[in-house]
Amino acid sequence: MTGAPEAAAAALPPIALSYLDMSMLAASHRLAPWPPDGSAQAQADIDAVLREQATRAASDLAEARLDANRGPLPWAQDVAALGPAFDPARLPRTMALLLAVNDDVRAVNRAANAACGWRLRPQQVNAQVQPGIALGRIDTPSYPSARATSSAVWALLLSQLWPDRRAALQAQAARTAHLRVLAGLHFPSDIEASQALATAVWRILQRNPVFVAELNAARREVRAAQAPALP
Repeated sequence: MTGAPEAAAAALPPIALSYLDMSMLAASHRLAPWPPDGSAQAQADIDAVLREQATRAASDLAEARLDANRGPLPWAQDVAALGPAFDPARLPRTMALLLAVNDDVRAVNRAANAACGWRLRPQQVNAQVQPGIALGRIDTPSYPSARATSSAVWALLLSQLWPDRRAALQAQAARTAHLRVLAGLHFPSDIEASQALATAVWRILQRNPVFVAELNAARREVRAAQAPALP
């Protein structure tokens, strides 16, 4: 089942790109279509959402709601446990880089939504699904998941700056993505597409010399912030 709420889509403001060339991304990567309605894969998607629903705890939904409202900065500081090492006041260039990349990823995800078509959310496909998070004022398509795409790219970027936290960052990105299924907002295939999109985005970012220069500057800034103060 598909639809195209054009009024809702038109309500989304445009996002300027800082580092990504959308044409390059489109030429290098195409998302596969989501499982067709009535297929065994589509049924497996719904079954997975309902299994999560049957076993989730109130604490899981509380975690999902908190996570959904965190942007890249609090996600890195609070959720991914970078903690005091992630100090916006001491890392202005790093913060600016992360926010710019986040905006780029949001724009890419919107483009992917438009290219792939309007996939309905699990609750819109199956009345048994009881979402733990409201969809919000503006409806958006399910495929791929913007939250899962964004958190995967956040983890890839932050891992370059805090390589000792790579495993924790990747684990938290996976948890953020899983919470979207657990809360009934996305199908597993939405998450798989998001992971593929995040990988493609990161590959394109690494080809951009301006991004690479800013990433190197952020590395220097992080190292300087971590250096012990001279007596």
